[in-house]
Amino acid sequence: MKCPNCESTSYRKNGRLKGRQRYQCKDCGRQFLEPLATQLPSSFSGDQKQNVHNEQNGYSKTARQQNSLNSPQILSFREELIQLFSSSEFLDLFLESSGFQKIIQALQKQQQSQFSSDSPTSILLLDAENLRDLDAEVEAFLSHLSTYPLTVKLAFANWKKTGGDTELYQRGYQMIHVPLGKDSADAQMIAMGAAISQHYSQAKEVFVCSSDWLFTYLMTELQHQGFSVYRVSKKQPKKFPKVLTVEQMNTGEIKSYSIPKKAEIPTPQDLMDKIQTLINETHDSLEERLDKLSQINQLFEIEKQLISTQNPDRSQTEISNSNGKLEPASQQTASDSTEDTVLFKSKEQLETAIKSILTTCLEGSQQETVTISELAIEFKKVYGEPPKNLIKKLKLAANLYKFLQNFASLIVIKKKNIYHVGFKEPSIPGITSQEDVEKILIKIMEDLQPKYENNFVPLEVLSQQFQLDYKISLSQLLKELEIAGKFITFVKSCETFVVKKQDNKYHVRLS
Repeated sequence: MKCPNCESTSYRKNGRLKGRQRYQCKDCGRQFLEPLATQLPSSFSGDQKQNVHNEQNGYSKTARQQNSLNSPQILSFREELIQLFSSSEFLDLFLESSGFQKIIQALQKQQQSQFSSDSPTSILLLDAENLRDLDAEVEAFLSHLSTYPLTVKLAFANWKKTGGDTELYQRGYQMIHVPLGKDSADAQMIAMGAAISQHYSQAKEVFVCSSDWLFTYLMTELQHQGFSVYRVSKKQPKKFPKVLTVEQMNTGEIKSYSIPKKAEIPTPQDLMDKIQTLINETHDSLEERLDKLSQINQLFEIEKQLISTQNPDRSQTEISNSNGKLEPASQQTASDSTEDTVLFKSKEQLETAIKSILTTCLEGSQQETVTISELAIEFKKVYGEPPKNLIKKLKLAANLYKFLQNFASLIVIKKKNIYHVGFKEPSIPGITSQEDVEKILIKIMEDLQPKYENNFVPLEVLSQQFQLDYKISLSQLLKELEIAGKFITFVKSCETFVVKKQDNKYHVRLS
């Protein structure tokens, strides 16, 4: 005989239970009973003991053996086994066994590993009898709204009458069964929800998924306990499909989700932004079409020039231009060659050209801003190519709108969902160039120099005095005027200043 736990043959007797010898393993401490085959009732005959032994070892049964197993002795032995397994002594022995203790320890470790993390989490309470449309897509939408991971999900219902329990179980829900009765699921959900802080100390947010008004009291209690609470309810407006609404009870913010469309319903501002995006995309598409049309027109002009070259008699033939007027071919060629010489090889050249076009547009409109579309059209009239193409060739930005946002001297604003551009008002009136900044610094230096030895003023003192006098930093002003480089670079470029470095600090005086 071996120990059923460690298969050790080293054991000792440890009393008797219901007439059967009990043993205890010397190696692992496991208590076990003597095998039944070795201790059958004394009333059993030799053939009956052999039949029971054959049954335990899986041998085939004959009709005679089947009849013998239904004998009064066997039935009496079965009753003894049933009494043995249901007795308190057997339960005590089972609960004290090392195998059962190992199972308990494994379950405790699993539970501790699941909830021992200090990281905050979100909890979802689902009234499955009331809200049956919470599928995987809706759950993903709620996870997107939650601040913390949605790790604990509890579903309440009488699962005998409610479908969908298999799907919820597969998605990781803890299935809380309630007895049949009105508001049973609501009562159980309120009871467990109010004690969330005791069972889940890491919980910070709670999603209460039900349309029943009873849960208002639960949500109020959870807010008093310091939770961030969301109400998830279902509505069906007239002539519209079902909608799921998620209300943040602490802030009042509401999000909506279309159940048939399986998509979030945007706010009015989001809708306007999407419409504006479509308008901008349409505008970009229109610019591309105009660009292609311009290319076709250029190819047509080149073809006419080739024809004119191959037929000298037609060299002076007048060719119609885009305005419907007639010009000599020589003049058209000259204008084409002039356009071909216009090249933008750097960001600075393109910025200068755009500012020049913007100045012209503002003078013509007598307004402070013009639309980006008007600026692009006027630019193409002058340079023969849309600014968007040049921006992409120089790899400066994705489109004209984003390129204009990088201008420190320009402002891009939205008026009635249409973007406008104009020049910023200068932070210091009358200061518009590098020479103006230099004049201001000279005045400040004249006041500071007498206070320092050899008239050398620390550079940071000059910068601080400028900011005190004009309420703006020098670096910010240089950026606004689009003067490249740092402040020390600017000072070194001015002939009126002498700069020296002492103790890793720059000093400056008037030359």
